[in-house]
Amino acid sequence: MKSPKKTVFEITPDFTGPILFDFMGAADVIDLLQSVEVYLSR
Repeated sequence: MKSPKKTVFEITPDFTGPILFDFMGAADVIDLLQSVEVYLSR
């Protein structure tokens, strides 16, 4: 998924470890949720 700020996050099957706060920061989670909102609003 690409955020409005053009940050790309890709979680693949070989990814191990916690995602929240290790892979993505708190602000990135907010950005992700805003991207989902825009996507679902279409």
